[in-house]
Amino acid sequence: MNELLIQPEEVEILTRDGIEFRHNTFIELEIDHESYLVNEAFEDGTVYWPELKASSIESGSYLIFTCACGIAEDAGWELVKVTHSTSDITWEFDRNGNQRFTFDKPNYLSQIETCEKSMNLDEYPLAVEQAIFPELNDENK
Repeated sequence: MNELLIQPEEVEILTRDGIEFRHNTFIELEIDHESYLVNEAFEDGTVYWPELKASSIESGSYLIFTCACGIAEDAGWELVKVTHSTSDITWEFDRNGNQRFTFDKPNYLSQIETCEKSMNLDEYPLAVEQAIFPELNDENK
């Protein structure tokens, strides 16, 4: 099982994917005690909060990661298949090979709730407030 930490990061100024952000919030993840950004499975990934939050409610396909510009296909992102069981939440996606991450469900839900409560979106709005989803093909419908 993978360990997950979800936290908002308020940035004064940050350049990601060639875009300069000022006074924004990014959602940062640690998976197994490492920033998700160091894992090539998440290369060029920026967390899209509305879909990450929605993934905590039920199984389905979610755009958890996108390009910093909000256009998923710019960074080659597709939807993540999220499966809920009684005790776990699993992510499956194909990026630099087939990827599978399984998280403790109570912790996942708690991390979402804690992250949401600690955001200061009035002063630091989300860096990616809207996203353009990838075109669906037969594989990711």
